[in-house]
Amino acid sequence: MDSINCKNSMSKILFYTTGDLATKHLTGGIKRFMELVRYGFSTNRDVVLSSRTNTSKLQELGVKKHIKIVEARGDYLDKFLFPELALLRANYHTIKRIKKLGFDNIVVFILINIFERKGYWWNSKTVTQ
Repeated sequence: MDSINCKNSMSKILFYTTGDLATKHLTGGIKRFMELVRYGFSTNRDVVLSSRTNTSKLQELGVKKHIKIVEARGDYLDKFLFPELALLRANYHTIKRIKKLGFDNIVVFILINIFERKGYWWNSKTVTQ
């Protein structure tokens, strides 16, 4: 038994991230999350990854089940929302579907660069990139 779930060996685990794991800038947090994803898919558990990652990177990570998170719409209202709220708005039905699937454990890693999208109220023109 391990620390993820001591109840049974066939637990349902969701790894959820709003980020794209195919990013070129691998920080310590992203690397650790990817290690957890690889470990989860190598065990005898029902594991699902939910992210914005493309299919080629998913195959590299050994992902067998994936729920796609779509990009924020980028419409007028999204320009006034923080990035996570814009993603929540765009993925509302997907998140409701995830809730109904009844996972035993959910591992969440929030990854977003608030300066990656131009034209939003929090992205000051004085910030250099």
